[in-house]
Amino acid sequence: MLHLLAKALGWICYNYLQMATSSPQYDVIIVGAGPGGSACAGFLARAGVSTLLLDRARFPRAKACGEYTSPASAAIIARLGATEAVVAAGMQLHRGMTVVAPSGQRFTIDYTEAGDTAAASYATDRASLDDALARHAATLGADFHDGVRVEDLLRDAAGHVCGVCSPQLGEVRARWVVGADGAKSTIARLLGVTRPPPLRRLGLAAHYCGIAMGDVGEMHLAGGDYCALNPLAGGIVNVSPVLDVNPANVAAAGGLTAFFEATLRRFPGVVAQMQHASRVSAVRGVGPMSSAVSRTADPGWMLLGDAAGFYDPFTGAGVHGALRGAELVAEILIPALAANDDPARTARHYRQVRRREFAAKRQADQLVQMFVQHPAAMNYIAPRLAARPAVRARLAALIGDLIDPRAVLNPRFFWQLLRP
Repeated sequence: MLHLLAKALGWICYNYLQMATSSPQYDVIIVGAGPGGSACAGFLARAGVSTLLLDRARFPRAKACGEYTSPASAAIIARLGATEAVVAAGMQLHRGMTVVAPSGQRFTIDYTEAGDTAAASYATDRASLDDALARHAATLGADFHDGVRVEDLLRDAAGHVCGVCSPQLGEVRARWVVGADGAKSTIARLLGVTRPPPLRRLGLAAHYCGIAMGDVGEMHLAGGDYCALNPLAGGIVNVSPVLDVNPANVAAAGGLTAFFEATLRRFPGVVAQMQHASRVSAVRGVGPMSSAVSRTADPGWMLLGDAAGFYDPFTGAGVHGALRGAELVAEILIPALAANDDPARTARHYRQVRRREFAAKRQADQLVQMFVQHPAAMNYIAPRLAARPAVRARLAALIGDLIDPRAVLNPRFFWQLLRP
């Protein structure tokens, strides 16, 4: 009798341990604490979803970026309840961006011309912005760990992703893993869904003081490349050229900093603006300025932000795309987790929603890049935009993510833009 009782207790303990070691420790693990990952963690945690937010860097950390977001980002940050945190981090408001064509012709994309007098873009250095959003997610209940590197994914008996493996935390299980870890996503690579990038352009960025600018940034174009001057808080200006370049050219120029300084001399308007400027940060690079994946979700995992694919956001829409993607993940996962929905159906739903949300914007980005990379085309439309406020206002609404891109991607708008 005692033998049978001991055997029964042993069986119960064994099954309890099996359940304990295989059951999820979190509902969702998010890898990458940039704007998309942190916003997603915040939205989920606020809804009561147990969320682990990880990043391999120690925060705050600098990141090569134009540090310019479209006006629609402000609304998402407000819905997250993070406006106060972002303002405290040193937010600068912009009412628009002046574009300088290769010919020297200027026109200003003024968001107030789009019909929303309150519209303005956010400009915040990424070290401060990302740190503020990650800390805000933590205040909402997310478990945030920086300095944690994810090396592998855990899978269940069906082959579905069910957690991550990290040298710092060991094996951590979850019902869903969200990859928000950028264009060179470790999660996308581990999943085997990465594809060759559609553009191979290099982005460079550095901070300067001594450049007099107001509440409008500048975008200078030359030879198919461009350079942004983006005023930040405290009299700092982000200077960030984007160009097609062979990595060997960087080494031949004497390194990244020397190459950066030589690149700026290709833009006469930038040189004129920087006569009394002093660099106050290291030069940082990022590339390629695009990424592609074959799939954005399957049972147990989702990708968002640059990890889900992006196309050189000349319009400053990179951060907005990450923030909006974070909302979509939360809007889909919160009810799916509560109802214990079929993961395959949840993943399929996310793929469909992402496609509807971003396909037209991707086409708009490609259209803008077509003009950017062809100086003759930009020189043709620049005087027309300068002289046609109604068309310029429509473009401002598009670039500011204030309207559905499909309202602009039509023959009528193109005729208004291109007619003699």
